[in-house]
Amino acid sequence: MAERFAFDVEWHDQKSEQTYLLQLLVTPSESVVELFDPARKRMFLKRTHCPDVKLEQLFVGATVVLLSRALRIVGYADEYTRTRLSARRERCGATHVLLAPC
Repeated sequence: MAERFAFDVEWHDQKSEQTYLLQLLVTPSESVVELFDPARKRMFLKRTHCPDVKLEQLFVGATVVLLSRALRIVGYADEYTRTRLSARRERCGATHVLLAPC
């Protein structure tokens, strides 16, 4: 079975001026993405082949454009994703710097 990662994302619909909280499900080995709406308990976007979305681009705070929708990643949707990607981030030696205005 292929690895599948889940992220909590926000999407702001400019027509209705509403912000939707969705779950982005990514299967990197198959280059497949899905969007699930937990509030309505239904699929927002069925399994779609999307080779442009790479796992390296997916981290909390990132914005991913998926089919002309800007999705902002606000968190991990499950513990498996959190543990796998935090371990990867530590191996890469990611460093965060906070700059304060003078």
